Amino acid sequence: MMIRKRYVIGGLSALFFLAVYKSVYSAVKAGNFELVGQKIKFDHLSDSTLVGLEQFVTLAHLDLVVKYNYTLPCSNLWLVPLSFIPFSDAVFGKDGCTYNEQVQPLLFPGYSGGVAANIWAEFYANFGYAGFPLLVIILSLVCVAIEAIIRNVRSATLKSGLIVAIIHLTFYIQRKELLGAFISAKRVILVSLFIFGLVYVHRKCFPQAPAMEAGVRGLRRDHG
Repeated sequence: MMIRKRYVIGGLSALFFLAVYKSVYSAVKAGNFELVGQKIKFDHLSDSTLVGLEQFVTLAHLDLVVKYNYTLPCSNLWLVPLSFIPFSDAVFGKDGCTYNEQVQPLLFPGYSGGVAANIWAEFYANFGYAGFPLLVIILSLVCVAIEAIIRNVRSATLKSGLIVAIIHLTFYIQRKELLGAFISAKRVILVSLFIFGLVYVHRKCFPQAPAMEAGVRGLRRDHG
């Protein structure tokens, strides 16, 4: 089934509008419409569109960190093992050593909005070039462990939660810090465990009659 041209054009137009709007959002919020006018001029429109794309800013993290050989003064990676503990993020909170809090004022001083993060830039800023293979090894081991659990779990709810956790640790992590990605994955798993618990309690409190037994009862009622 071919996609109609108007849908493609409409989707690309919406993406273009969102990219441009995001690049001028801070100026609109501040009421600086003169700056808005400058950014949407034809000469600057292509630059504004690229800057408005989140991927541009995310990739800029790695580019700038490598370019200036930036090293983080402190790190919150020591909290990653503790992130497996339920609700540990609420107990420990922020220690002020997050990658984003240290990098944004230095590398993006004129960017008033959030700039997310870059997991590769975080590991480079902590371990240099050795951080790249180290990150691959860490994520591979964690995902292999989760996959092993998936194979031994029968509940579809738990399987779904674990699969979404892997997605957080392989896809969404590209714009996160390692600690934030682990916390997000943990929350997904906790939600799936909570739903599994509710379903388990419901089934124990309100057991359903087996299909065969229910069918026999129906036949008995039909025959009086």
